Amino acid sequence: MKLEFLRARGRRYSAGVMLALLGWVLTLLVAKALRWGFSPATWLPTDRPLIYVGRACGGADAISRAVLARDDLGDTVYLVPVFSLREMGPKYEEVDHEFVEAVCAKTIPQIEFVAPWLRIVPPGVQCRWLAEDATLFNEELAKGGLPTVVLGGSRVAWEREKAVFERFGVLFDVSQPGIAIVRPLAAVENNEQAERPRGESPGEVAGSGEPLRW
Repeated sequence: MKLEFLRARGRRYSAGVMLALLGWVLTLLVAKALRWGFSPATWLPTDRPLIYVGRACGGADAISRAVLARDDLGDTVYLVPVFSLREMGPKYEEVDHEFVEAVCAKTIPQIEFVAPWLRIVPPGVQCRWLAEDATLFNEELAKGGLPTVVLGGSRVAWEREKAVFERFGVLFDVSQPGIAIVRPLAAVENNEQAERPRGESPGEVAGSGEPLRW
């Protein structure tokens, strides 16, 4: 009788352990699914050029500043912020916080237009998730190099970048060291000129007064 009792108790214990493990696995899967579904990176368009940019690269910084300075690019260009280092931690916030936030302020509303449910996630969380996922993706695709232009999930070779942007009606000119020009081709055709004020440095044309290096 006692043996049967112990066996029944053992079966109940095993069943409890299995149910606990199953609950833990389901919780983990649900958490991962929610993280995936509510990350802005998941909903980045595949039919528009994405420019992965980071503060540590002078060229990427110049491009981001050139894009952020314009309000007439619409949804033809998407900036995607990348952390300077792969490891996550407090140092990240100190180095990249201001830059990443500036890029997120431009990009997240663009993504929310096609994925409005993202608005239930606080902007700061959205921004961090976007940068974290973008950093890992760029590490895999471009070994962490920046800037990285991506279209349809594939990296665009640097010699083809200008032609790709032209297909979307955008002038993308990074041929001069320290200067990035990103603007609608229509503006160029209408003779819109971004004239350089006297005494303005090439870095300021790109949106930055700091010396820039490619």
